[in-house]
Amino acid sequence: MLGMFAAHVGPTPESGGVVGGLMYLTHGRSSILFATLAGVSLALISGGNRSTAGEPKGSQTRRIIARGLVVLAIGATLTAIGTPVQVILAYYGVYFLLAIPFLRFTARTNFLIAAVLAIVGPIAAFITSNLLYGTSVLETIDRFDPLDRYSGEGITKIVLTGNYPAAAWMPLIIAGIGLGRLDLTSTMVRRQLVAAGAGLAVLGYGTAWVLGRIPGLALIAQRAGLLAQRRQ
Repeated sequence: MLGMFAAHVGPTPESGGVVGGLMYLTHGRSSILFATLAGVSLALISGGNRSTAGEPKGSQTRRIIARGLVVLAIGATLTAIGTPVQVILAYYGVYFLLAIPFLRFTARTNFLIAAVLAIVGPIAAFITSNLLYGTSVLETIDRFDPLDRYSGEGITKIVLTGNYPAAAWMPLIIAGIGLGRLDLTSTMVRRQLVAAGAGLAVLGYGTAWVLGRIPGLALIAQRAGLLAQRRQ
């Protein structure tokens, strides 16, 4: 929560020095952790590690649906009144609703799904949104979308083209569900999670470092970023 506050209302990373370095650490990472913990909370609501694979109970599903709709309404309202920060709550409400089918799976299955979607989801979202950009398809959907008419941020933005599109962020929610299905009271499990987290961090940052030094690839990534900014 402190990281989210720092990212939204704190100094910018460009301020430099120790403060700028700390602000750099909060940007992006706080929201990613927030999304992962949201998945953990969904798993805990639906039984935690005591839950076995299968359809969640009706009362659990109803609570998650109600929570998702309330969060979606709050987020849409904050966006509609022009809140001067990037509001993620409407996205979270949709994440909760999309996460319900994954509550029936075991931790291992959710981890596998999250890993696949983490690779495929962002690429598919980028390609799809660029193919549709400039066409009448997105405009037509937004025109009939009550959420877009109310807040200016409808389902196409929440799923594909917004600041936190579900296509790119659902893997975090699903991974969080997998974490919540583990026995988090076990010392062995916690040690394994620390080791796995460190390994994934090295893999992620290491891969980005290597790819950034491939001739031409950095330019492609820069152009992709510019296209994303232009769409928004």
